[in-house]
Amino acid sequence: AIAGRFRFDEAYAAHERGEISAVEYFDGLRRSLGIKLTDEQFLSGWNAIFLNEADGARSVLRTAGETHPLYAFSNTCEAHRQYWMPRYEELLRPIAKVFLSSQIGLRKPSPEAFACVVRHIGVAAGRIAFFDDMPENVAGARSAGLIAFCVRSPAEALAVLQNELRVRE
Repeated sequence: AIAGRFRFDEAYAAHERGEISAVEYFDGLRRSLGIKLTDEQFLSGWNAIFLNEADGARSVLRTAGETHPLYAFSNTCEAHRQYWMPRYEELLRPIAKVFLSSQIGLRKPSPEAFACVVRHIGVAAGRIAFFDDMPENVAGARSAGLIAFCVRSPAEALAVLQNELRVRE
């Protein structure tokens, strides 16, 4: 019943852009979902989406990072960042910089979000390869001039790196 009432709405997007706090967002969820949870209970459930890292992810990042600078761009809120940055610290080690929607105030798939990341990286958009599992994010990246690939696993990402971008292990 709760899942049927949950929506990825403007409040959700505002939360991921850092415009409203977790407390404000959770207050709205209490009303829209008709439930009574504490902020701590919400946060615990909110962070439960983070599972173990995908098999092969470290190898792909290590391979790509040997020849190219790596960056990550995530739609995420501050509460999630506080949870997953330490949890995945080792996995994130090859990444030069992590761009978060809650810190830059823009979300994927907005072309403006990608343009912001490109400006910070300081390389022409057409020289940046972007990987995502959401087709709409890939479309947004392409509309901003990035070379973008929809991949659903580390194995797919590695295949693109090797076959499309000629990165070798």
